[in-house]
Amino acid sequence: MADIVNIERPNKALLAGLRERIRRLEGRGGGGDGGLPFGLVDIDAALPGGGLARGALHALAGERPAVSGFAAALAARLAGKEGRVLWCRAGGDLHGPGVAAFGLPPERLVVARARRPADLLWAMEEGLKSRALAAVLGEAESLPPVTARRLQLAAETGGTPALLLLARDQPLPAVTRWRVTAEPSLSALPGLGPPRWRLELLRCRGGGTGTWILEVSHGTAGGFALVAGLSDRPADPAVGSPAARHRLAG
Repeated sequence: MADIVNIERPNKALLAGLRERIRRLEGRGGGGDGGLPFGLVDIDAALPGGGLARGALHALAGERPAVSGFAAALAARLAGKEGRVLWCRAGGDLHGPGVAAFGLPPERLVVARARRPADLLWAMEEGLKSRALAAVLGEAESLPPVTARRLQLAAETGGTPALLLLARDQPLPAVTRWRVTAEPSLSALPGLGPPRWRLELLRCRGGGTGTWILEVSHGTAGGFALVAGLSDRPADPAVGSPAARHRLAG
């Protein structure tokens, strides 16, 4: 079961409690200070160094079920076999089996629930600077650029990737900005088949852009398989799919 900590306001007691939970974890996964490859040549070629920068802020925009599902799969890849992940959200629990389906077991997940946006962002900053986590995820409707710069600085300080889940794309000072849209599986039966997304790299500092359709590969935790590259075709943000397959929030 995931560790859960309720965040109300940044004070010394809450900070000590969060740090204690992080100290109980067994260190960060993925190893190294370089980028983490997706394992897909087309996508990795668009990223500087051939992978997702670790000590950096990455913004993921789109409808919550699709973004949450893709972020969980990406966090599982960042965590590897032993790393731990901090997921900061405004309220409610994450659905443990839903998270595990994307390769991230609940026992390697710490969920921080905040009542105010300021508290959520504070928890993200502390987690990023702790150097004890494989990744820090945070859900927000929107974010001021100055706050995004603080998260980027915290990610650089701890060498930890920050995945910011947004309802819509913003021109934030993130190293990468992505748009995630759910795609229907090719399975003839609803709800079956691996989750699939249309992934758009909207901006990449020092890299390129592109659009791809990819899905979860069940061979390894955090594994992806490329279905199609759509670099010459505009993505249709109105494309939908069965949201229940990607629903993580309980």
